[in-house]
Amino acid sequence: MLFTSGKTPILWHYDPDQPALLETDASDFAIAEVLSQKFEHDRLWPIGFVSRKLSPAELNYDIFNKEMVAVVHAHRKWTHFLQGAQHKTIIYSDHWNLIYFKTAVKLNCRQSRWAQELEFYDFDLYYQKGSSNSKADALSRCPEFTSREGGTTAAHERTLLRKEQRLEVGAMEIDNIGYEVIQIGVIDFDQRLPEAKE
Repeated sequence: MLFTSGKTPILWHYDPDQPALLETDASDFAIAEVLSQKFEHDRLWPIGFVSRKLSPAELNYDIFNKEMVAVVHAHRKWTHFLQGAQHKTIIYSDHWNLIYFKTAVKLNCRQSRWAQELEFYDFDLYYQKGSSNSKADALSRCPEFTSREGGTTAAHERTLLRKEQRLEVGAMEIDNIGYEVIQIGVIDFDQRLPEAKE
């Protein structure tokens, strides 16, 4: 047992004699996976947690591909546990269409590469509604992973400009160096010159 909190274990060592259970999730800006096994009275205990921000290219993927990135990433991360395991790995995802990945007839180039990579693993994909997939779901929605580029889900909303404010953007290009300087500022109407308030 690792990382114990008093007498309660938080992480357990991987047991090759037990089947592994993998929970995956993807948000608009991050992916997360939780590897678990059953110990002590059939209770599920985590072996490891992984989450990461999506790359700029991955931010443009549709939700099916983002969810598949999480599955592939989990297998890469825990390949030493999952490849050649004695038992079939059970994977839970909150994306219903993912369960058809292994039987899909038509795959794009990226999905074909993933299928070739995953053919060395023995696993089954199952649907689990989002409210039951709370561990991976919480990890994939960490505010630290919110993206400033791409993605549509914000971790929290806040007002950036008041009604009496305007956003002013100015750009300048310097020819001999080739740099562009962009200045962004917030200006209150009361601070502007009288002729510019119209």
